[in-house]
Amino acid sequence: MAISNGIKIGVLVAALGATAFFTWRNLNQKVDGDDTFTTAIQYYKCSANHEFEMTAEKARATARENNGMVLCPTCKAISTDMYKCSKCSKFLELVGHGQLPKVCPHCKQPPGA
Repeated sequence: MAISNGIKIGVLVAALGATAFFTWRNLNQKVDGDDTFTTAIQYYKCSANHEFEMTAEKARATARENNGMVLCPTCKAISTDMYKCSKCSKFLELVGHGQLPKVCPHCKQPPGA
């Protein structure tokens, strides 16, 4: 049995309407008190071994100005993402695809919180 064109158009209109509604709802959703997208602290180390931290908003602005790279505020060298150990507060390099090492090379403890 073939499906009529009217039913196909009805299903298409319903799908487009649902898509528009859910897109509108998600774009207009406000989360009170959650500004981690701008205020989260990110950690970096440059090729000259300067360690520094900045807010996520500042890091994105710096990357936009420098072809996607976060530059050291001290010497303007290219910087890489780091993680700050919750036990000893020293910076650690991420391993693999942005994963934490099993133990901190400085304090020999698991670095997660």
